[in-house]
Amino acid sequence: MLPRTPVTSSCRCFPTDFMERGRASQSGRPTLARRVSFRDYVGIGLGSIVGVGWILVAGDWLMRGGPMGTILAFLIGGFLFISVGKCYAELTPALPLAGGEIAFAYKAFGTGYSFLTGWMLAFGYVTLGPFETTSLGWLFEFMVPSLKSAPLYEVGGFGVGWSSIIPGLAIGVLVMYVNYRGVKHSATFQLVSTVVLLACAAVFSFVAFTKGSFSNLQPLFAGSGSFVDNFGGFIAVLAVVPWFLAGFDAIPQAAEEADAAIDPKALGRAVIVSIIGGAFFYALVITAISTVMPW
Repeated sequence: MLPRTPVTSSCRCFPTDFMERGRASQSGRPTLARRVSFRDYVGIGLGSIVGVGWILVAGDWLMRGGPMGTILAFLIGGFLFISVGKCYAELTPALPLAGGEIAFAYKAFGTGYSFLTGWMLAFGYVTLGPFETTSLGWLFEFMVPSLKSAPLYEVGGFGVGWSSIIPGLAIGVLVMYVNYRGVKHSATFQLVSTVVLLACAAVFSFVAFTKGSFSNLQPLFAGSGSFVDNFGGFIAVLAVVPWFLAGFDAIPQAAEEADAAIDPKALGRAVIVSIIGGAFFYALVITAISTVMPW
């Protein structure tokens, strides 16, 4: 069990190095393998932010805010989100223990709030499962349309068949197996997946910018063109930006498995880098999508 210490504004109550882990392990907590590098942490954070779920809703963003409204929403939202990331960047090196927010809540408020924090996080992650699963299924059906199956049922007017479910479940089983193998395997898998995704996005963007037309960005905003409509579309997209920039919290949750050579403050930098990288990623792909054809 973690020792509780009242939180002060200066955070002097938090350890400033990884000695807390040593004391914790001596008191009966198991010692985790410390094999995750800074590069792995960036891959974990950025990969958790970008993912594939945006594929389903990119068109909806454009319909609500238009290209410029959506781009501004993610850039401004990312800038605002850095303030949240700075809090994590302060707490993560100060309390580098497995659990992230759960450990933070316990240290500050005790068992009850830590318990609630854990369950709220669990509920949030559970809601992501179907979203990511259907996103992978939709991508599979788009890439291999001949294997698209008949709908089994409908949700919100969209048909869901075996071809929508099986790819996501297969990837889920693979991720579970990789995590079972150990943190280094999981971190490497996440890093490679993130690099591949970013490479695909870069290739797509290059083709879009060279073969598409920037005139397709017009009109820049959705709606009638009035300031009220433009601003309303921008706000509509900005409201969902935190949902799509979430994921950097995977870094503090794995902080206890950091390589011994890592400066604890580097974990905080990985959080900020992930948020900034995610915001620019979304801005880039929206620009690329909008140049391919009239939106």
